[in-house]
Amino acid sequence: QFDGAPSDLPFVLFEMWGRPTAIVRAVVQATMVNEKCVAQMLVPESRLWKVDLDQLQIRCSDTSLSQTVTLTDPMRCHSLTIAGSPQETATALQALISQVCD
Repeated sequence: QFDGAPSDLPFVLFEMWGRPTAIVRAVVQATMVNEKCVAQMLVPESRLWKVDLDQLQIRCSDTSLSQTVTLTDPMRCHSLTIAGSPQETATALQALISQVCD
């Protein structure tokens, strides 16, 4: 909630809009610490069938998808974590966008 009330979310949620290359660049810049990126995203359950985790792991080996639901409101989502060099992270993010976005 934006009213300052306590939340059960263990993270801050940002929503990024734009062209895929701009989104990838922004996520890499926002998640980089000491030349390593750790990007955590939410994937709606309705899009899980589109995620090819093996293909993402080829691009960035430290990529994982939660087995349980991370968020239920406004929709059920799982978390996807991509951790690696900026180049590995960018390549995996590009692949993810092409998989799940129409």
